[in-house]
Amino acid sequence: MAALPVDKTLLIRVDYTDPAAWDALLSLVDGGVDSDTELRVVSDPSFDGTTPEDLEGQLGADPERTFAFLADTVTLASPERPVLVVDLDEDPGRAFRVVPAALPDVQSSLELGNRGFGELADAADEDGILRALS
Repeated sequence: MAALPVDKTLLIRVDYTDPAAWDALLSLVDGGVDSDTELRVVSDPSFDGTTPEDLEGQLGADPERTFAFLADTVTLASPERPVLVVDLDEDPGRAFRVVPAALPDVQSSLELGNRGFGELADAADEDGILRALS
């Protein structure tokens, strides 16, 4: 597993089965991210098949990093492209999904501390996907 950058919020690709779906996700994420958002996309095949638990040790070692985004099999297989958001701080391993359109709001809320991870996870729909912040 490659070393991860520590300077930005990470969107880590952990599924390499569908390059077209990955490209579609990137276009959705890129279209919704403003210039103030500090999102680093990590697309390195050494992360293929990596689980949130696999990353907890590496990512959780940085006290400034409280969450990460993962593009997994579910993300790439679903037409909504719901990205997995993994808690590395409050309740390590807890997760929910967010559609790309709401990803910048979730990122901003978590980075600024406007809302806690648990509050955002609890706001997800019954299927575990957060589609908008209210």
